[in-house]
Amino acid sequence: MINADRKETRPFAFGYSDTVYLPLEKGENILVLCLSEKFGGWGFKMRDMNAIYKDERLCEAWTIDGLSAPESVAYDPVRDVLYVSCFSDGSIAKIGLDGTIIARNWVSGLAAPTGLTFHDGMLYAIDRSGVLVINPETAEVSARHIIPEASFVNDIAIGEDGAIYVTDTFKNCVFRILDGKTEVLVEGKAIESPNGILAEKDRLLVGVSVDGSIKAVDLKTAAVTTFLTLGGGSIMDGLTCDGKGEYLFSDYYGRVCRADKNGNASILLDSRGPHGYAADFAYIPCKGLLIVPSLYGNGLTAYSCGLNEE
Repeated sequence: MINADRKETRPFAFGYSDTVYLPLEKGENILVLCLSEKFGGWGFKMRDMNAIYKDERLCEAWTIDGLSAPESVAYDPVRDVLYVSCFSDGSIAKIGLDGTIIARNWVSGLAAPTGLTFHDGMLYAIDRSGVLVINPETAEVSARHIIPEASFVNDIAIGEDGAIYVTDTFKNCVFRILDGKTEVLVEGKAIESPNGILAEKDRLLVGVSVDGSIKAVDLKTAAVTTFLTLGGGSIMDGLTCDGKGEYLFSDYYGRVCRADKNGNASILLDSRGPHGYAADFAYIPCKGLLIVPSLYGNGLTAYSCGLNEE
């Protein structure tokens, strides 16, 4: 089954929009394409809707099904386990690195949790109220940072100074929580529809879905510049470093990409054809393991990879 894209000149025409079923036979097949264009140019883009592209360095290690909308994955290096936020049932699952479900509802009673990060021995989780700090020894919430003005807080990163940064996708802003005080660090059209976030020494990297880009936010001036652009029609989701000074990021519709320090991107995984999806993934450099949640696909897939062997 081939999915063909009819490119048009009207704004926001993108993606694979038409499907053609082909009675292919074994051996060589010839496909003849015809079109008439009225104005503004034309082009074809095609793919096998069942095909998944994987970089040769990726090898599927295991898959889990039946999780309730897994949205984000965080690695606990102390206990050598994964935590997975399950958006639909308000829980966090605890998963072994071999794909074993240790506790499906390790923490429950949360309000549609999304972004997770592990920092200084504690698990930080986003739910609709703000930021929850969870003790991994007791699986109990030990602290809460409520953000009453939030609209839809989504992902989280923590800086070297302990500052907590939270993206709000609907409010088009990034909150900063430091010393018990919450403030808006940056907001507006420059970072419209922010999601994935990564804190570095002097800047934040923020995935922005309005134009499918990653923005760099200066932590001193809050100035916003474009680090890279994946393109319209992308929902920018997971964002992390690869352990070698480069970056990994995902497009929710099914792509995981790698970018160098200059913003040059390449695709590692593309499962958009069969709707594989790729939400807020985790990458563990020391294990060579990439763990990708599918959100409403209700699955979690791990890939062993040799990205750090280059």
